[in-house]
Amino acid sequence: MCGKPPHHNALQCTYKEMRNKDTIPHLKKCFSYAIDQNKGTSAQLTKTLRSIPDHLYNHRENCGEWCQRKNGVGLQKVILHDKHLYNNLHNIFNKYANNAPKFSVVTSSQGNESLNNIMAHKAPKNNCYSLSESADFRLASAVASKNDGDSYLMKVKKILSLSPGKDTESYVRSQDSIRKKRAVKAKLAIFKKRRNMLAIKRKALRTKNATFEGIQYQSNCGMETDSGFVPTSSNLISFNNVTLLPVSQFLSSISTQCLLVAHNARFDSSHLIHSIVTTEMVDKFSTILLGFTDTLAIFRKNLPERKGRDMFKLEQLA
Repeated sequence: MCGKPPHHNALQCTYKEMRNKDTIPHLKKCFSYAIDQNKGTSAQLTKTLRSIPDHLYNHRENCGEWCQRKNGVGLQKVILHDKHLYNNLHNIFNKYANNAPKFSVVTSSQGNESLNNIMAHKAPKNNCYSLSESADFRLASAVASKNDGDSYLMKVKKILSLSPGKDTESYVRSQDSIRKKRAVKAKLAIFKKRRNMLAIKRKALRTKNATFEGIQYQSNCGMETDSGFVPTSSNLISFNNVTLLPVSQFLSSISTQCLLVAHNARFDSSHLIHSIVTTEMVDKFSTILLGFTDTLAIFRKNLPERKGRDMFKLEQLA
């Protein structure tokens, strides 16, 4: 819930100003700042949350010291004007303000995630250490590393009356220094902005890939949802020696090497090649198969005037 105002999708459909690409991110930022800057002070958080709609409508009288625009610093990119939208936003943030005592107790899962990463390093998940004698020592090492850094190695050796050695001591100092520098950098504003920017780029890439592939490569897209058919491992077609053998026999019946043509061939060809390799039929297909041609790339090159989403789908090209 934190950082994501409720009902934003409904408001986006109803009000044009909410469809501006900067409006919802700005709302999230204001909400997140309010939570972060008022940890443990529910009364101040209540006041801040109630002032967010006024802030968005350029009414500065209720803004606190957190608002730089009130002091004439910088320009606000997002300023709303719709009065009906104001009433909706006011009601929404009032609900948040009424629950401010719950939001003021802010906790973070980053510590847990950090410990999980250290444990995964000490006891990799691709090996089963849970039944081994070293499991307890590995987990204890992870906890000690989280609490004290790599300096725990020196403490353990001291307790066991062992000489730490010059190399171990040098390694511990180096690792602890790197750890402290990384912790300081992670709290800088420039690094936080970079993390946010990378997150935005990843989201944009996911959206782009989903738009590019469309429905034709979604799971079970060719099956009727009301037919009562439930796909299982026994009735789904998969490439194996039995299914690839007729393909190789058909291609062998052609006198010359074949060039397979497909639309968006980079998707289909990768699966076919993988199946040929896993079924150990590389030698057989290498004599009859010349390669693949992707008609999608050809259409894009020869029809540059086609712009927009799904313009190169087969149903659009037909």
